[in-house]
Amino acid sequence: MIGHGFFGHDGFGFGALHGQFTIAAPSGGYETLDTQLGTVSAVSSSSITLKSADAFTATYSVDANTLVNAGRDGIANVKAGDTVHVVAIVSGGKASAVEIIDGTNVQNLRGRWAPGVPFPDAPGA
Repeated sequence: MIGHGFFGHDGFGFGALHGQFTIAAPSGGYETLDTQLGTVSAVSSSSITLKSADAFTATYSVDANTLVNAGRDGIANVKAGDTVHVVAIVSGGKASAVEIIDGTNVQNLRGRWAPGVPFPDAPGA
């Protein structure tokens, strides 16, 4: 969804650091999504915490249904200090990550075959 897909290169298409919005749910009705671009301050197999440039901090649950673009080992490749973009479904006050794009790892992996091509969501890109 993020990156070249649903929201464009920088989240909402205008450099958003974080936000919440409502979309039509795939199975009907509506769902609330959170999105955040920030630096990982904590990560485990069950959660990730980000801090955005404006100091906004949030924690998202991670499970087997979370798509993680960070390398072969998914969430295990995400480290504190990495720049990531998260999209999460919010329900009952809980934000469950549905997609995590680790810009740090994507950039490092991309640099092996396309040097100089920046990760679109990275600050300054």
